Amino acid sequence: MLAGTSSGSYGTLGLFDDAGRASEQPVCYKVVAFNSGGEAPASNTACATPPAAATNLAVTRLSAEEVAFSWNDNSSVEDGYELWVRWGQSACCHEGSACEAGYSEGETLVTRLPSGTTSYSHRPTTGCGYSEYGYYVVATKDGGRSTPSAEVPLP
Repeated sequence: MLAGTSSGSYGTLGLFDDAGRASEQPVCYKVVAFNSGGEAPASNTACATPPAAATNLAVTRLSAEEVAFSWNDNSSVEDGYELWVRWGQSACCHEGSACEAGYSEGETLVTRLPSGTTSYSHRPTTGCGYSEYGYYVVATKDGGRSTPSAEVPLP
């Protein structure tokens, strides 16, 4: 249950973290608002079944431009899988023009895949100053996602 503390006439929402819950086991939630005047009626119950994480993510170079990913599907309840890349981009200089300054990094969704998928071929992004640190897979279910798989770099 989410909990909060009273702050004047408005409640301050406290966050509830239920990390560490067993995957593939249904979990249900209700929210109850309260203040110094008492509790409001409970919300409707919302239930979800967190999917199990993929394991043994591997990447194989197929050609200079293409790689193949494979993993173990450990979930019997997933709606699908997502492949993500963690990347960085440094300053880039182009002949005859000024250099782009700075450094940025982030994560980008590569693709969404249907339930039961255990492989995917991909053409990594290349370009001036761009480096891909690693890829990982998550199982998705009801708008949520599993723990990420172990991250793998490009070969």
